[in-house]
Amino acid sequence: MSKARLVITAVVVEGRSQHEVARAYGLSQSWISRLVARFSREGEAAFEPRSRRPKRSPTAIPQAAVELICRLRLDLTSQGLDAGPDTIAWHLAQHHSISVSTASVSRYLSRAGLVLPTPAKRPRSSYIRFQAALPNECWQADFTHYRLTRSDAHPGSEVEILSWLDDCSRYALSITAYLRVTGPSVVATFRDAVNRFGAPASTLTDNGMVFTTRLAGGRGGRNGFEAELRRLNVRQKNSRPNHPTTCGKVERFHIGVGRTHARTPVILLVQDLDIRVVHASTGELLRALTLDPSRSYQPTGRPPGPPPRNAARIEGSG
Repeated sequence: MSKARLVITAVVVEGRSQHEVARAYGLSQSWISRLVARFSREGEAAFEPRSRRPKRSPTAIPQAAVELICRLRLDLTSQGLDAGPDTIAWHLAQHHSISVSTASVSRYLSRAGLVLPTPAKRPRSSYIRFQAALPNECWQADFTHYRLTRSDAHPGSEVEILSWLDDCSRYALSITAYLRVTGPSVVATFRDAVNRFGAPASTLTDNGMVFTTRLAGGRGGRNGFEAELRRLNVRQKNSRPNHPTTCGKVERFHIGVGRTHARTPVILLVQDLDIRVVHASTGELLRALTLDPSRSYQPTGRPPGPPPRNAARIEGSG
């Protein structure tokens, strides 16, 4: 028998005074008085466990804001626009002068049943996330291809953009463009960044030949960049083949959405290999893509489309 039922029985059934019952069981007489009054109002329901939820929550957002969050979710979804917590929080701040964290937006969407669980996705806990604790602890580097546009608006030549990024602060240490990135280009930009910011404790790159020769079968020894790192006593780290997420910070830094959206403010939503580029003002989805670790995203320099029919004859002749 619960203590509440025991006390009620002693007072109501046995007819003992509240003062006597309080002294006998070491309880507060005021608590017994409230319990008896509750039993008089509710009967057996008085013995059910009571909610410990506070009657008021000063930090809770107003109900009108909750309804606005749900309405924005439905409106953006119906227009085919991104309707995630980041976008909704931006609309609340920009158009309604309401400041709500993305975590709160996500929580209220879940309570309203507007978030569908996706158990098929790889859980975040399965990924090992890392970030340098201090500036200059690690620099990431990579290069990407970009096609220029001529003054007459026709496609121009392709260039390669080489970037150095601080792993801790995400600060762009160096961004340079070349017709073709070479080993000397990497060494020159690295030395220039070192002169301006000091030498890093380590570097992290992929296995491109301009960064390392470790996958070249032992031919040729160290390249210029590896020799420079050895001279400065900088630790060299390289990602495993077909693991682009290892260098994900500089990889995401190179994501483009095309000249059509130049100077457009965007929000970049990155979930593992899934990337969504959203217009920061309207919530319009500008681009959605999923990185394929087995695919090479670097162009070969050949024109698009199937090879010419006489390609095999030309290659085989001579």
